[in-house]
Amino acid sequence: MDIEKIKNYNTKVLAIFLTTLVAFAVIGLISFIIFLFTEVFHFPQNSSTYTPEGIQVEEPQQNSETGNDNQLHVSYSFPQLADTLNQLYIISVGHQTKYEIESSLNKRGKFLSSSSSESNNTYDYNTQATSVNLLIYDAKNAKLEKLFKQQILMGNYDTYYDKDDVIIVFEAVDKDSNKDGRITLDDETSLYFYSLRNKTMKLAKMEGETVLQYEFNIKTRNAMIRFGDDPNNRKDKNEIVSPGTLCRYDFDSDKLSKINDIQLNTELETIAGGKK
Repeated sequence: MDIEKIKNYNTKVLAIFLTTLVAFAVIGLISFIIFLFTEVFHFPQNSSTYTPEGIQVEEPQQNSETGNDNQLHVSYSFPQLADTLNQLYIISVGHQTKYEIESSLNKRGKFLSSSSSESNNTYDYNTQATSVNLLIYDAKNAKLEKLFKQQILMGNYDTYYDKDDVIIVFEAVDKDSNKDGRITLDDETSLYFYSLRNKTMKLAKMEGETVLQYEFNIKTRNAMIRFGDDPNNRKDKNEIVSPGTLCRYDFDSDKLSKINDIQLNTELETIAGGKK
């Protein structure tokens, strides 16, 4: 009897020990996974006031002394040399939280240590796909110019070079056209053109439509642009999508001309349908 009681007691103790051991192992595994996501991969914290796709039309007022990680700040990309002779640089201005800025800075050492010998020892500080302004830095004269003095959201920019000028082309939004309280690239966009030589800004815009595609020819200083409704942003997926509007934009004359219109669309649809 005593032997059986001892065996049962030992079995229970062993079961409790194994259960406790498994519980500690599971807790340790969960803690390790959380460590990887928060420290190694530097995933950004959740924020109810920040969205990487755009900016709020009216920014919430926050106390800068609170040290809130979700408070919005500007951040600067590394200067890109656009004009070697005149020493002009382009600096895009991003919109990030304090936490994201610190995370970007923490990545610098890892990037440089893993770079090859062919690297130019730079790193991607501004990781956003959108910007809230562009700066033109004149290194020769130590002057800085911002392209916009009003709220705007920009997509990626392209630079085009000829012997006399450098033109910066980008898609941007300056108003909350869909009335969702934020300015994003889902709103109606326009195509902007900025000349570094003349320091002039021009834009191609079509009311009620957004820029879907463009191609700029620096030699002729003309652009082919497709305007239309973005099908990905339609609330009613069964709604018929218009064929859009193809346009030619002349940079020098600042003139936007339509290539197709409703009449041409109707004629081509009639021909395609086999009707006379």
